[in-house]
Amino acid sequence: MKTLIEKLKNLFTHNWQLKLLSLFLAILLWLFAVFEKPVDTTIVVPLTYQNIPKRMILVGNPPDRILVEIKGPRALITSIKKSGSYRINLGNLRPGTTAIKIDPSKIHLPPGIEITKITPSIIEITIDRIASRVLPVRVRTKGLLPPGLELKKITVEPSKIKLTGAASQLNSLRAIYTEFIDLSDIKTSQTIDVELDFGNLTLVEVTTRIVHVRIEVMARKILKEFNNVPIHVFGGKNFVLKDKTAHLKLYGPQMILGKLTPSDIKVYINIAGFKKGRRRARVEVDLPPQTRLVEISPLFAEVIIH
Repeated sequence: MKTLIEKLKNLFTHNWQLKLLSLFLAILLWLFAVFEKPVDTTIVVPLTYQNIPKRMILVGNPPDRILVEIKGPRALITSIKKSGSYRINLGNLRPGTTAIKIDPSKIHLPPGIEITKITPSIIEITIDRIASRVLPVRVRTKGLLPPGLELKKITVEPSKIKLTGAASQLNSLRAIYTEFIDLSDIKTSQTIDVELDFGNLTLVEVTTRIVHVRIEVMARKILKEFNNVPIHVFGGKNFVLKDKTAHLKLYGPQMILGKLTPSDIKVYINIAGFKKGRRRARVEVDLPPQTRLVEISPLFAEVIIH
């Protein structure tokens, strides 16, 4: 018993000057905190959503934090390093939208700090049943193919995908669309990987988020007229050509015919072996690749051979 009394006595008498100073400083700090002019600040409080009912899903993007404006002594305000999260219990909710009011008493702060404002003070929560649907994939394009090309066919693989998510959203859909493909970038037939556009859908699972789109193009073909194309003569020296030019219609790829001029087309007659006098020779044409002659006038050119 004596030993215990001595220990208690030493507790208060050993280094009593230092202990008295510490007590004085503690009281001074407390008085400073209590009588100090209050300051205002804002802290961020994370939100956590708990106990979502089975086979239900939280729809959209509910806020993940709230802003809490507080007032109190500077010493207490600066002591707040981090606030714990505010927990929202969804266990009793049914499908639909529910407004939940933030309860200030559930925000844990040191005594002496007052909450002056919470933003937002009401959280709207929407939950829905989880459902699955199989939907066709549709390809979206923008722009035009480069000049001289035309679209032959577009196919997509897979052509259907399965989505699992919010029932009310999936029930309103007729198809899932790809991101836009810019046709102006397509120079030849090719297969490209394209992301699907799920917009604001709330999904649990999808078959794939990327599809393979096959774009097949072909050369655009046109009918083009060429007037006053010079007729050349081979196989003779002394002659007079009566029909000096020809009129042609050619059919073929736009990228080829679009660049041709009358001087680029070789039109000729061959009079080798012809006797002197007035003669008629068939007009021939050396056609550009991938083109065909639709019409030529005249079919025969008149020439006088001396």
